[in-house]
Amino acid sequence: MAINTLFGSYRGAMIAPADCVNEAGAPAYALTPKQALAQYAATGCFGRTFYASEQEQLSRVLQL
Repeated sequence: MAINTLFGSYRGAMIAPADCVNEAGAPAYALTPKQALAQYAATGCFGRTFYASEQEQLSRVLQL
C-alpha cells in the first residue's frame, strides 16, 4: 500500500497555468516555433487528424 503523504499530489501548486488554447478549445501550453517543428517531425502527422487536415498542418509548418 502506498503512503499517501509520501506520494501525495501537489497538483496546481507547482504547475504553471496554461497560456493558450488547443484545437479542441482546452487549456494548453504554447510551443516555440522550434518545438512545434520538432513535434511535427517526431509525430509525422501530415495526414488528416481529428482537429486538422493535412493542408492545415502543412500551412502551419510553412508558417513556422
